[in-house]
Amino acid sequence: MENLKTYTIDESLVNSSKLHNEIMLSNSIDGFIGIQIENDELSVYGNSITDETLLNSKIANHSKIDSLNDEIAKYYERQHDGKVAIIQLMAELRLNAIANNYPRIVNATIENAFWDVAISINNGWWITAMEKSDLVVVGGYVTQELKDRIQLKISTYISQNY
Repeated sequence: MENLKTYTIDESLVNSSKLHNEIMLSNSIDGFIGIQIENDELSVYGNSITDETLLNSKIANHSKIDSLNDEIAKYYERQHDGKVAIIQLMAELRLNAIANNYPRIVNATIENAFWDVAISINNGWWITAMEKSDLVVVGGYVTQELKDRIQLKISTYISQNY
């Protein structure tokens, strides 16, 4: 069993049995025996490399992470975080209204002004929420301070999660 080639990889992104099968099916190694992954190094074993370009491509393009499923998982996380953020804001507004004895029209006006922003955040569409927040008109119960606070929350989330 001869080590034909060693690659530096991110071990956490490799599904070794899937990669083994991909290399075996590619016929890029004559007498392919297997692979060994240790300390972010991938060693390929066999008699000889018959198609190095194909072998390199199989290694470079392999990942146990399916990009579509990874993005779907990120949307679920963003959606969950959005629901938490909206609930937190609504709870703060309600407690503020109770503490200051504000009539219902105060929170209703704020809710209406930020409706598209809240729906976007609730759906996990944080970038869309930022775009929608730019369209919110300040005036009356909708203060610049409130708009700035909401936009800061959104921009911070985007910078940390995108």
